[in-house]
Formats: sequence, C-alpha cells, structure tokens
Amino acid sequence: MAELSQTSAKEFAATILPLYCGPHVNIRIEHSEQVYTISKSLLCANSSFFSAIFDGQTTESSQSSPPTVTLEKVEGVVSVQSLEALLQWLYLRMVRFDVDDPGYQISAAIELARLADMCHVSGLEVEMARCIRNVLIANPNPESNPLWRHADTNTFCLTSQHIASASVLPGNHLVRHILAEASVEGYLRDQNHKFAAETQRYPSFGADFLKEVSIALNGLKSASKVAFQDPVSENWVELNAIAER
Repeated sequence: MAELSQTSAKEFAATILPLYCGPHVNIRIEHSEQVYTISKSLLCANSSFFSAIFDGQTTESSQSSPPTVTLEKVEGVVSVQSLEALLQWLYLRMVRFDVDDPGYQISAAIELARLADMCHVSGLEVEMARCIRNVLIANPNPESNPLWRHADTNTFCLTSQHIASASVLPGNHLVRHILAEASVEGYLRDQNHKFAAETQRYPSFGADFLKEVSIALNGLKSASKVAFQDPVSENWVELNAIAER
C-alpha cells in the first residue's frame, strides 16, 4: 500500500479508501459514475448531515448493497475534488490537493471548507485557513524583495472569485478571516488597494476586512516611523512606506 501521507486525494479515493472494512455506505455525485464506499460509523460520527441520512438505515449485512446517497453538484461547494478531499480528511486528518497553481489551491481549500460546513464536519476550518495562509506566504507578489514590499504582497494569488466564494461561509469562519487579513496591508499602504470594490460588493467580506484593519491599527508601533504587524506573515511593516517604486 502506498505511503498514506504522500498520496493525493484522488489516489487515496481510488486505491486506498476501498481497503477499509466495516459496515459501509455509498456516496456519489450526480452525473458522475464514480461511487465512493466509506465506513458508515466513521462518516456518521464526523458529520451530523450524513448521520441524519444514514442512521436508522440497515447496512449491507441485510441488503445486497450498501445504502447510497447522491449529492447534487454545487458550484464552489460539491464536486468530485471536494468530496474526495473530504474523504481523505475523514480517514487521515490531512488533505493533499491535486493542483499546483497557487490560485487553484486556494479555490480548492475554500471549496472544501464550504463542503465541510454544509456537511457539518469539524476540524477542516482550521486546516484550510492554515493551507491558504501558507499559500499566500509562499507566493508573494514577485516584485517584493527583502528590502521592499509591494502593497499587493499578500493578495497576489487572491482573486475576486475567492472573496465571493468565501463570503458565504458563516461569520467568524477562519477562512473568511484569512482573506480579510491578507487585504490589510494593501489597504493601509495603497488607497487603490486590490479589493476595494469587493469590500462594497460583498458586505460580509467588508465587515471582516474592517475588523482586521481595526486590529492592525490598534497594534501600531510608534517610533521615528509608524509600523503595523502584517496579520499574514506577522512581520512588522512601515505604515508610511511608499507602495509604488
């Protein structure tokens, strides 16, 4: 069997998931021929959504095949990718996405966070927020360097679609907050910051954003130059540093 920590969500779902034994249930996504067989006990213990569907149903011990639920495909929430990642999390408490592009990694993390919220699966909120933070730190604006930070350093990989998708998550969701945190530096250093329009278009993002700006301003350091602590990298950045070259 492949090393579990090194398998992608797709490889795990295809080759490792069927090896687990016990009373099973099936999950599939509409218009997809792929059926995922998963331990009923594991699934219901981690998800009140699936527990409400499967608890009380007989298992394969008295049926010719396990009970099956078909999930409707929902843009930005329910997809083959997000379901396979959710299953990997349930079994291994880790997720490895099959994408290399930083923007797609963020999209996948937000999608999984929304699926976990829909299915009432806990734990993934912290993990996906950490995943997004790591992507942002690892992929800053390429114009930034050790001596100068671009105002768009933290938001280089973020898009308006990321903001829109995350804005429907519940209030105080950590994935919402990391996107708001990432936008703080641009706002404080550039009057035409990247997501100025999104703060108006998506009220939940605007509220999160203003909260994070307030936190950053309350932590200002005063000396010969004013600096604030960037919420993403936790580095201190001069507030009066010029955003343009």
